[in-house]
This record gives sequence, C-alpha cells and structure tokens, in this order.
Amino acid sequence: MLMYIVRRLALAVVTCVAISIQTFIIIRLPPGDFVDAYIANLAFTRSSITAEQAQAMRAEYGLDRPVYVRYALWISRVVEGDLGVSMIWRRPVTEAVGDRLWLTKVISFAALFLTRIIALPIGIYNASSTSPSCLSFWKIRSTEIINTGSILDSTAAIRSLSSICPIAAP
Repeated sequence: MLMYIVRRLALAVVTCVAISIQTFIIIRLPPGDFVDAYIANLAFTRSSITAEQAQAMRAEYGLDRPVYVRYALWISRVVEGDLGVSMIWRRPVTEAVGDRLWLTKVISFAALFLTRIIALPIGIYNASSTSPSCLSFWKIRSTEIINTGSILDSTAAIRSLSSICPIAAP
C-alpha cells in the first residue's frame, strides 16, 4: 500500500511539472513578447519608445534571459503564490484576477443551478416515461441543457481571462 501511495505521489509531481511546462510554453507561444505588443500598441496611438527603452523594459521583465531561467523564475514564484505584476495594469495579477473571480463564480453557479433545475425534472420524466419517441426527444434536450451550462461556464471563464490578459481574448 505504501508503494502505491509513493507511486501515485510521484506521478502527481511529474504531472504537475508537465502541466507547468505546457502552461509556460502556451503563454509564450504568440509571436514576439510583451514589449513588442506594447510597442505595437504605442504605434497604434501614434507614440513610440526608443530601442534603449524597449531593451530596458525587456531587462525589467526578464525577457532578455534564456527560456530555462525564465521558467525557473516563473515556477518558483507560482509555487509561492506570486503570479507577478500585470504588465498592462501594473498591479499584482492576483488582485486583477480576484476582482473578477467573484463574478465568474456567480455566473458559473447560476448556470450550474439553472441547468440542474431544468435538466433534473426532464431526467425524471425520461426515467418514468415508456414512450420511445418522447424518451429520445427529452433525452436529447436534457443533454443539450446540461452541455449549455458547461458552455456558459467556459464562456464566463474565457471572458474573465480576456479582461485580464488581452492575448486570451476570443
């Protein structure tokens, strides 16, 4: 039993490391970096920064370091619960996420509650009905309703994240 627990814990650690590496890679997948996006934003508003200022921003955010160093710094902060400072709003990410998290929770629980209130009676009706045509119609409808709730949850999460990180905007 002890070996089973040790294996499961080791597998959990490996899984967490793999997920963290994938997350780090996905965050950095878009071409360029934050400074390039910032410069493009400035160009859109008809202002600009010098190459020295851009290089200073890259140094400030650690974008001039090798990828493995950036990953090590990022994961050490994440483990400590420090998600860093929003490059756009210049405030802690945990505050930015926390400000919008309550609304996401309200929408998710409302969607979950509503779908269950609608789907539960339909499920009971399906279980007690013997009519094949009625059964298949309501079975399909109850599945659609439950899936709609999941879609609403996902949409709420995407909308919350896109307000924090414009790269995640749909």
